[in-house]
Amino acid sequence: MQSQDAAEWLEACKKEIGNLKSMGCYELSHAPSGKQALKSKWVFKRKDMPDGQKIFKARVVIKGFAQRQGLDYDETYAPVICGDSLRLVLAIVAIADMKCRQGDATNAYIHAKSDRDLHMTPPDGFEEGGKSWRILGALYGLKQSALLWYQHFKHILESLQFTTTLSDSCVFTRHVDSRLQIITIYVDDVLVCASSDEEITQIFAHLQQYIHLNDLGPISKLLGMEISRNTDLHSINITQTAYIERMATKYGLQNSKPVETPIPAGTNLMDDTGPLLDDDKLYRKIVGSLLYCAMATRPDIAHSVAQLSRYLSAPRQLHMLMAKRTVAYLFHTKNDGISFHGQPQGSSELIGFSDSDDRTTGRSTCGYVWMLGCGPISWHSKLQSIVTLTSTEAEYVGACLATQHGMHLSNLLAELGVQSNGVITLYLDNQSSIAIGSNQSSIQRTKHLALRFYFLRDLVRTGAFKRTATKGSSCGENALP
Repeated sequence: MQSQDAAEWLEACKKEIGNLKSMGCYELSHAPSGKQALKSKWVFKRKDMPDGQKIFKARVVIKGFAQRQGLDYDETYAPVICGDSLRLVLAIVAIADMKCRQGDATNAYIHAKSDRDLHMTPPDGFEEGGKSWRILGALYGLKQSALLWYQHFKHILESLQFTTTLSDSCVFTRHVDSRLQIITIYVDDVLVCASSDEEITQIFAHLQQYIHLNDLGPISKLLGMEISRNTDLHSINITQTAYIERMATKYGLQNSKPVETPIPAGTNLMDDTGPLLDDDKLYRKIVGSLLYCAMATRPDIAHSVAQLSRYLSAPRQLHMLMAKRTVAYLFHTKNDGISFHGQPQGSSELIGFSDSDDRTTGRSTCGYVWMLGCGPISWHSKLQSIVTLTSTEAEYVGACLATQHGMHLSNLLAELGVQSNGVITLYLDNQSSIAIGSNQSSIQRTKHLALRFYFLRDLVRTGAFKRTATKGSSCGENALP
């Protein structure tokens, strides 16, 4: 090593090798005849702490791109908790006034065992007599390591009597004396929710018998989001202030003027017929950064980002201008986010709003939002895949899309054992579409619609769904479509 920090990097490498040995991740061996060992490399990272301290980290990584499907691996997909499920769990925590702490699994992947007989060349500087490493643990870089870790952690939770929900493979539940306990996982980030801190401490103690799990205390930061709790108001607030500040600085918009909306009302992004941008990479980067906010904590920009995303392959000047304007809007509202409330303000009743429009093309844009505990847990703005002939049909097709997601959320609530009145309410501002859904409208007017859109009638008839009229100005999703 030629670095001035060579001694620190070497110590980090030795520590990594020691961790792999202590966890039984490999053994020295000779690769079988005719079988080629995978190559390896070092990955280095230095973290500068606020107090000036420098932390040096080194990790051994397999060059998994050389693996052969069917021989060295089969499946690779590993689930992670979806945003809707995470927000639903946090809403339940607020409503039921549960305790919630987060954890972080150290060197998560290598807790799991390898599912193949693989060999690897030792990392540089740690060769031993020409021997290779026979891989015993799910080392970083293996294509299947993420899946092996998930399966390992799932097995541990099931041994502790936690059950995987069918609605989300990364949400686990257990009832102890009728008290609900919830665990969610996103790779190595763990969230533990229970009625008391004592229960959570006990759960952490059980998990720490199997994996190196750090108890990080009450939830505060998760997946780029700041999560704060007001115990007096029984509320949970989720923001992305730091993420938005970094985004605005990255794109040089931290000194931009305040704007009231992401995209001004009446703006048609199809109007720009000028030349394409010389470099569309910056545009795609900005829209990608906006997309995470739109998916995580800011439903108010969902429709704007959906519009901007339609021009990723051929952006023009107007599209770039509106993308930067949306960043400016976020920066000047960076402390806004989502709030969930407990009793008496919040409720465990699942309520949805749906709306559609048809301003520029024959294909309508539909939007919906689902609320729990007075806060949005799921939202979407989407261009419909079919051409509808009337605004009533557009509203009905949009309501069907909202219903599909509403049923998913309702199923997850049922699996968690959260009681409601048993009926899901969906608000619309179109009486005719309500009549179609209630089977009160003439079949002659809608007989051309695909049969898949009529499942909503069955849900209404069985009492699982209730469709209610509301004025357009009071629709909760008006920021979406």
